[in-house]
Amino acid sequence: MGRHARCARAGGRAGFSALVRSLAAVAATSASACAGLDWDLNPFYVGNARVTERGAESRATSAGPFWDDTRTPDRRETAFHPLWRRVATSTETRGQVLDPLFAARWTADESSYRFLALSWAKTHSSGSTSPDTDVMFFPIFWFGRGPREEENYFAFFPLFGTIKTFMGFSEMSFFLFPLYYRAMKNITEPETFYSLTPFIGWVDGGPRDGSWHLLPIAGHWQYEGKYDKWSVLWPFVHWQRNDLDTSDPTRNVTLWPLFGIETGKRKRYLTFLWPFFRFKSQRYVETDAQGLPYEEVYFRNDYLWPFFQREHTREFDRLRLFPFYAHYESPEISSQAWAVPLFWLREVREPGERGWTKRTFDFVPFVHHEAKEFRDGRAPDGMFKLWPLFSTKSEAGVDETKVIALLPMDVERYTSDFEANWGPLFELYRNRRTADGDRDGAAAFRLVQWSATGDERRFSLPLLASARWDDRRWRSDLLLGLIRIGGGAGGAELRLLGLPLLTPEVVAK
Repeated sequence: MGRHARCARAGGRAGFSALVRSLAAVAATSASACAGLDWDLNPFYVGNARVTERGAESRATSAGPFWDDTRTPDRRETAFHPLWRRVATSTETRGQVLDPLFAARWTADESSYRFLALSWAKTHSSGSTSPDTDVMFFPIFWFGRGPREEENYFAFFPLFGTIKTFMGFSEMSFFLFPLYYRAMKNITEPETFYSLTPFIGWVDGGPRDGSWHLLPIAGHWQYEGKYDKWSVLWPFVHWQRNDLDTSDPTRNVTLWPLFGIETGKRKRYLTFLWPFFRFKSQRYVETDAQGLPYEEVYFRNDYLWPFFQREHTREFDRLRLFPFYAHYESPEISSQAWAVPLFWLREVREPGERGWTKRTFDFVPFVHHEAKEFRDGRAPDGMFKLWPLFSTKSEAGVDETKVIALLPMDVERYTSDFEANWGPLFELYRNRRTADGDRDGAAAFRLVQWSATGDERRFSLPLLASARWDDRRWRSDLLLGLIRIGGGAGGAELRLLGLPLLTPEVVAK
């Protein structure tokens, strides 16, 4: 029991969490120890423990790329790659099993479980009220229970049921979908959409009250103060009044897909053989840098869409000659692309004294290069990736190089868990240097390891040798510690088969 049981029991919840806890117990026992032991028995166990200004920190690895156990004063991460991983902080606990197959998350008042992107379960509790539970196995099974009767729901798609809070609707009910469904919104006032087959529908309440359609015969769609649209022989004949909430409302007549025309005092929109030919223009009076008025014409022209497009608006300019070239320009972004979507050159600008400019080049998916410069004098960030061979990255004073580069793109919100679970199994080489000069690295699937913390250096080879040294002493263990030699301040050190033959004097730090 003792240390092993405490590792397995740290964190956990009822239900699905029993699976995560049981896997944690098996992995912890097989790894032989929790983080915290400063031993080097590579490849069976490599531990590094130290005390910092923030408190005790330690990390243990075992069996090369397979086992991890890292502890800091505010975080604990344990993993048996790629099967299982658990991360616990003061505010939440997260677990993954064969990520992205299964993931779980627990906080003080909520627990959630996800199976791929298809299924999830979530329970939220607050104070003394009954918990609020939602379960979904997409798209077949939906279930929910809450403290109030009106929060309960059940659905078996496509036969029958009710779903709460789905796709922007507060409630959706159906029977033999799509033969009948009812969807409700309640943003500023209740609004209900009804549909009998996909062809008959109407709206009751809200700003779209009175809208209806009997397709393909006729339809009337309206939004109070925004638009009023009619159609007969849908989708061929349309007439509309749009932009009713602006000072320049427009009228539209369309015989789809042959032609359409929409006009207002300052706007004109023409379409021919929609969507291939579209021409839109808007005239506005703007003010130049000297405060003098002038007329500006904003437009969008499509010729044989999507192959050629030219657009000029208040916010941006765009040119597209698909797939050969594309250009986008705004105050925040400059972007060019060649042989779309293969080659991209972008510049992103963040305004302000602490703003930055980031320039990137991509040869999708193989090459990514970025350089980020800060206006307040901070050291620049940068990254280069040649996927899947290697990547180098410098961010906030931390430099890191990896061989292999596991994923072609890094979006931490979506890829960090996958990288943490599977990365060690592809780690031929990794070296990381922090802003204060500390280093941590590994090679050959973490069987070879090295580190530098303060004035202490460490190096480890599986079965053969390990060494550590600082400004005063050095020590080397051979054959898993059967032989130890050392020297420096305090005198020589020699051990054979664990027996001390030469013992150094104790040197106080």
